[in-house]
Order: sequence, then structure tokens, then C-alpha cells
Amino acid sequence: MKASMLRSAAAAAFLALAGLSAQAADIVYISSASGYLLHNTGGAAVTAPWNGQAVVQGFSGYGAIRINGQCLTGRTSGQPLRWEACHGGDKSQVWALSGRKLNNELGLCADVEGNRSGAGVRVLAWSCSGASNQQWKAHHRETAQSYAMRINDPAARAEFIRNAQAASPGTIISIATGRVVAPGGANVVAPGGANVVSAGGGNVVAAGGLN
Repeated sequence: MKASMLRSAAAAAFLALAGLSAQAADIVYISSASGYLLHNTGGAAVTAPWNGQAVVQGFSGYGAIRINGQCLTGRTSGQPLRWEACHGGDKSQVWALSGRKLNNELGLCADVEGNRSGAGVRVLAWSCSGASNQQWKAHHRETAQSYAMRINDPAARAEFIRNAQAASPGTIISIATGRVVAPGGANVVAPGGANVVSAGGGNVVAAGGLN
């Protein structure tokens, strides 16, 4: 999904940060500014659309970023980030996600190569500049049912629940109307099992079923 479509979807499916009930430790995906997920492909850090891949494990916004037991590692500016065996105290593997900045304790930022959008783009270690290709969002998980309880309009709430029950992964649902904004295949997405993944001020995205 192009960034312009994500922006229009975000306007319809806005979740205020103050209303987010998920805890910080519930970060399950990290996405680039263009909406693609930080992903592990054969040990390489790349961007990817959601396709059932493993979630980030135990990251609360500071510390190691683990996927499938491997840690995101960045040692040298200009070189690709890698997923490697985790080593406690290794500064190249200790990351902070503060605002939109994702940097490690060596002072290197995660940087989408060439500011390219799409899948399979390498993510590099780079000097921090604040450029758009160094901006990232954390995505949290909560059940669709618990999220629906915060929608005040009964008709919109009922429509949201109906659509969440049938939604395929990647579906974006408006909290204003409960209607589907974009069908499955979006890049800022939810895992299976009827969860809502939200960015706090970003898109509300549902996956099939309802808890």
C-alpha cells in the first residue's frame, strides 16, 4: 500500500495515543514510515508487508529487538543491519524506540536504504539524521472485542465487530463508521486470532475472527 493510501486510511481509522490500552511490552511489530514491517529474512534486516511472519519478542521500547530468537544488530555505519545471536551487554544490539527514532547504543539509527518504499529493501545502520527513512512506529496488540468497547456509537461498534469477525490480515477498519477502509494486504497489520494492532495515533488494523 502506498504511503498516500496509508495516510488517508489513518484519517479514517485514527486511534488516540491516550486511548491505547495495550502495555508497552505488547509491541509486536515495528514499521517504517512507508508502512512496511522491519523483518528478518535469512539474517538480513529488510522491509516486508505482513505475511504471517513472527512478531517482535519482549521489546518494550528499550533493549534487544528479537525475532525468532535472533537480535537486531548494527555495528558499522553504512552497513546492513543483521539478525544475529543475542549477546547480553552488546551495545550494537541494545535499541531505543523514542518518538519515531530507532537507534542503538552505538549511536546508529535504523535507516531504510535510499528512502525506498516497498518490500525487500535493506535496512542499514546509519548516522542519525531524522530523515523520513529513519522514522519508525511501534505497533501494539489488543483484542478486537476490547477495542470495540471504546467505540461510543452503537451502530459503528456493531459494524466494527461484524467486520472484525470476517477480516483478513491487513484489513483496515474505520472507527468512525466500523466499515472496512482497505481490504487485506495493507502493510501496517495485525496477526491472526482477532487482534487489533495499532500505532497510537495511527491505523487500526484487524485480523480475522473475534475473541
